[in-house]
Amino acid sequence: MIETFIQYLDRLQLIKHITAFINAIPFPYSHLPVSVHGHKMTAHKSDRYLALWLWKLGLLGKTELTFLSKLCQPNMHIVDIGANVGLYSLIFAMNIGQNGKVWAFEPDVGNFDMLKRNIQHNQYYNIMPIQKAVSNQSGIIKLYISDYHNGDHRTYQTTDKRTAIEIESVSLDDFFVAGERIDLIKMDIQGAEGFALQGMTQILKNNPQVKIFTEFWPFGLQQAGFESEKMISDLQACGFNIKYMSLKTNTWKNVDNPTEVVTELEPNKYTNLLVDHNP
Repeated sequence: MIETFIQYLDRLQLIKHITAFINAIPFPYSHLPVSVHGHKMTAHKSDRYLALWLWKLGLLGKTELTFLSKLCQPNMHIVDIGANVGLYSLIFAMNIGQNGKVWAFEPDVGNFDMLKRNIQHNQYYNIMPIQKAVSNQSGIIKLYISDYHNGDHRTYQTTDKRTAIEIESVSLDDFFVAGERIDLIKMDIQGAEGFALQGMTQILKNNPQVKIFTEFWPFGLQQAGFESEKMISDLQACGFNIKYMSLKTNTWKNVDNPTEVVTELEPNKYTNLLVDHNP
């Protein structure tokens, strides 16, 4: 049984190498637009192009997209942290209307270029793309690049010894002027969510109506050097109610004990959290 498991890991590494090789092949994916949920979208790498088709066919992110669409209301101010090539930002922009605003944060050069192109393709003027990572500090940090999955760049070193580039980071408290209304925050930044939350304490304090929809991946949080239980307990200490999507029941459940949620997600699973002040 142990030998079988090791062979599985070896095959997984092989798949990563094959995907990295295909990603490195120059191909004009950006000239092959895909219609995704009513939006014309392009990508720059094979894995992002595949993601567009999976989104189009409802095989990727369908539950998240449906739920977030329901959260959107006209005129909302939304922050998209980890915008990637822009699908969620486009959906937000469509639902909130021209009087709403979307701030789309994406630090990777290639993803950011596609984000801007996809905004332009769909002629949205209520999305503001920002080429920065969101963290607990503003300054220069490192982004560790995945050569096989352009949705998995991270702001911390991993065991696969990735190439790092320098990027700008910003805390939301530094980025937004005092009094800026924020209604919804979406986060998916591969384990760096805990630090991003530490950098938006004033935003959360000044916006009691705000909702946060965030990926919760204990393994990634721990790799980033952040205690996963602390991410939940810090939000609870601020008076937020937290629900998580239970993988056991596929339903939203209230978080009473952070340790129970983390235990359910061991060893390397993830889920989503919905954070707000509503009971």
